[in-house]
Amino acid sequence: MSTKQNRIIAVANEKGGVGKTVTVINLGAALSLKGKRVLIVDMDPQFNATRGLGVDIDDEMLTVYDIIKDDKKIYADNVILKTKWKLLDLIPSHIDLAGAEVELVSEVGRENRLKEAIEDITGEYDFILLDTPPSLSLLTINVLACAKEV
Repeated sequence: MSTKQNRIIAVANEKGGVGKTVTVINLGAALSLKGKRVLIVDMDPQFNATRGLGVDIDDEMLTVYDIIKDDKKIYADNVILKTKWKLLDLIPSHIDLAGAEVELVSEVGRENRLKEAIEDITGEYDFILLDTPPSLSLLTINVLACAKEV
């Protein structure tokens, strides 16, 4: 694991349609064009950031759902996808992520699943941008627990 200083930024709002995903995608693309290594983590089960970055999701693809539900059985570096921007990577989302709310409800430390899942790769990026669902949910709480800035 690298010890590079980075920024982990959540873009959050309880309301949908306010520009969270557009902000994450455009900020990520702009930072990558400035030579910064950027990772976008799509934590919204509607997976608009994933689609917005040109990724077509299929049911066989590993996504953020797999890394937060499996307690380190699937590592984040196995889920990262390249995008059309050279320095911009993505951990995609999937509609299955909506089920994580129910599946993790009785798990100890459930609010730290995302933070623990990506801790081994955070040093590889200058910026990690976290896109949230339009609600205050367990997924959003995971993002807020992982982020250094909101």
